[in-house]
Amino acid sequence: MLDLAFTMVTGERALVWRLLLLLLALTHPSAAAYLIEGSPDSITSATTSTTTEKPYTKHYPGRHVCTKEQSVTEPVRTRESYCTPVYKSYYMPCERGMCRKIRVLYETSYRDVVKYQVSHKTSYECCPGWAPSPKTHQGCSKAVCKKKCENGGSCLKPDFCGCRPGYSGPYCEQDIDECSLRQHTCDHLCVNTFGSYHCKCYPGYVLKPDGRGCQHKYLVETTPFTTTTVPTTSAFTTTKPTTTTLKPQERDREELEDYDFKVEYVDVNRRINKIERVMTQPYNQSEEGKSTAATLEVLSRLNTVIEYQKMLKTRIDSLEKKLEHSRKQMNRRKKKLAGEEEMKLHHITRQIAAINQRLDNCVCNK
Repeated sequence: MLDLAFTMVTGERALVWRLLLLLLALTHPSAAAYLIEGSPDSITSATTSTTTEKPYTKHYPGRHVCTKEQSVTEPVRTRESYCTPVYKSYYMPCERGMCRKIRVLYETSYRDVVKYQVSHKTSYECCPGWAPSPKTHQGCSKAVCKKKCENGGSCLKPDFCGCRPGYSGPYCEQDIDECSLRQHTCDHLCVNTFGSYHCKCYPGYVLKPDGRGCQHKYLVETTPFTTTTVPTTSAFTTTKPTTTTLKPQERDREELEDYDFKVEYVDVNRRINKIERVMTQPYNQSEEGKSTAATLEVLSRLNTVIEYQKMLKTRIDSLEKKLEHSRKQMNRRKKKLAGEEEMKLHHITRQIAAINQRLDNCVCNK
């Protein structure tokens, strides 16, 4: 009797098992998943497969380093408890005798799971326009320029180049015209070149060894006087300077003419001083070696020197008159300009008075 009941129950085992799985799926989905897939480790392994990249950089707080707050999602492994279904069979009386039944019990189990936790972390990166320098471990001290600095310039700040003398512009691509900006040290003429300049002199003058100053050709060509000889007339002859294509600018014409007067005046005074020194110096000649011819020659030369001295003084007087005439013309121009400005001011004052009178008449009529 018992064997028959056991056989009947065994034959119905598959059907009962399916019904129990369906019931568990409706009431306890986690337990059903455990029974179907096996161990819960498969769930854990699927969960741990998701990872996130860490936003850390190699920079640290320092010069030109910007901080950046970021929300970082990190995986955290924890241990949690869950209910595990346990199936046990038992026998109980039924209509056919003793029937075998199955009941479900739940036990507490533990497993390792991976959860994701959001945390706030600070990352460091170079501020815009700066890059890490290979010479330093901390900070970003290397400036970044979008365009390369030209003509030997160096990048000092973001998109800012430090230029060498003679160049300008954001990237040192422009040439500075030192001549037009009056940033030169030339005495006479300035000729601009790319990145620099060089000096030139007016006609009749030569450039000094320093490349900046100018001196008259006479001072270079003539030799100094000695105490034993008297210069001949040929030493005092001057030639008119040849005209060249070098001309000063129109706006500086009056200033340059005045400068020529001063230079020539100084030159003439220097010549007169030399002549006077020669005339006052005694001659080293013995009385025995004197002759009438030599004496006459010396006197002739002295007369020539005296005549040339008079000519130079006359020329100085002429130059002084020209200079005085130029000054008078300048004063007349100043007075004329002042008179014109005064007349304009008087005319404007009369117009303002007429307008005020009209305004008063309008107010009275109202």
